[in-house]
Amino acid sequence: MKRRIGVCRALDTFRYFTLWKTFLQGIGYEVVLSGPTNRNTIETGSRIAPAELCLPTKVFLGHVIELAKKVDVLCIPRIVCRRTAKDLFFGCPKSLALPDMTRALIPTLPSTVELIIDERKSSEAGSFHRLAQDLGVNSGIWRDALQHARIANKEFLPENLSDYSFRSRKESIQETDSENSLLIGVVGHPYLLYDRELSLDLLDKLCKAGAKAIVPDGKGNSLVQKVPKELLTNWIFETELIEGAMGLVEQKQIKGLLLASSFACGTSAVTNEVIRRLVKQRRPSMPVLTILLDEHTAEAGLMTRLESFVDLIRLRTKQ
Repeated sequence: MKRRIGVCRALDTFRYFTLWKTFLQGIGYEVVLSGPTNRNTIETGSRIAPAELCLPTKVFLGHVIELAKKVDVLCIPRIVCRRTAKDLFFGCPKSLALPDMTRALIPTLPSTVELIIDERKSSEAGSFHRLAQDLGVNSGIWRDALQHARIANKEFLPENLSDYSFRSRKESIQETDSENSLLIGVVGHPYLLYDRELSLDLLDKLCKAGAKAIVPDGKGNSLVQKVPKELLTNWIFETELIEGAMGLVEQKQIKGLLLASSFACGTSAVTNEVIRRLVKQRRPSMPVLTILLDEHTAEAGLMTRLESFVDLIRLRTKQ
């Protein structure tokens, strides 16, 4: 009987789920993904988490508790540093300590393994090799498993982990009827935008408010605009947000920009300010709205802000 390994439907799972799942299955494990986030997930994680943690991290802890009694071992990622064509970039400061924090806050955990990505010290392949060894797999099957996983992950989109009706990344700007649609660019981490409970259906609500959401996907999409290195942060995922935002700004059909982040996210506080300054330089007239989400955000208030933002842009475009 295959051993069951748990993966939480939170944080970087919204970037790498197919990669992790295919690899773990390839080395002989049954992958158990926690269910979609619900109100109980948020409340459970918030009860045990320090107040200063961001909402997505609290939700991760809620998913850990859900999985704890369903699996033989729990896989927790630790994304420290990744290498890109530009330089070495670091992960979120909280994700660097995610396994340690999880074990400290939830003493009743099952056995845990870490997927440690630190490309200052070794390649991604080396990280997966160590993971396989930690799981008791000492044969060379991990190489084939990783090769298949990388191929499979090219087709993965984070909205596949949700039941969102939002699917705009399967369309290009040119395929959209910009004459009749008000296009608004949306920038945010996938674990926030594509978790319906965390985001309070932000993308669908924007559509209900009368606009069409356009999100850069970071997979070589034409919307992603390269930005000079001196304007980037040292955080890899925040760099993706800046480049994605600038790609949206360069599209004249897009009339507004929405920045979605979670309250108490220190990196987003810096990134959003960088994006606002770049927008002011490149398209001074473009309206920018920042939405901060936490466990106390109300749906009615969010809808009111989105409707007001859409109305403001429509008034400007008529002038």
